[in-house]
Amino acid sequence: MATYGRDRRRRLTTEEMRLLYARANGLCQDCGVALDANWHSAHMAAYVTGGATQLDEMRAQCPKCNLGFGANDMEQVEGL
Repeated sequence: MATYGRDRRRRLTTEEMRLLYARANGLCQDCGVALDANWHSAHMAAYVTGGATQLDEMRAQCPKCNLGFGANDMEQVEGL
């Protein structure tokens, strides 16, 4: 992962969102469900703890999976 440090930008650009969706083949990168229009671009290291907003630091997730992480880094959540 990239070094921590508050990234001023919280969201990916439209083009980065398209690339993230394509990289995930339209599936949640955690549970595998097909992503709908409400899918989330999720920080692997939580934004509130300094996670970078860069394409290689993001995952495509369904809302249920992303909201289940809360402010935790993906490495901190049991089962990953």
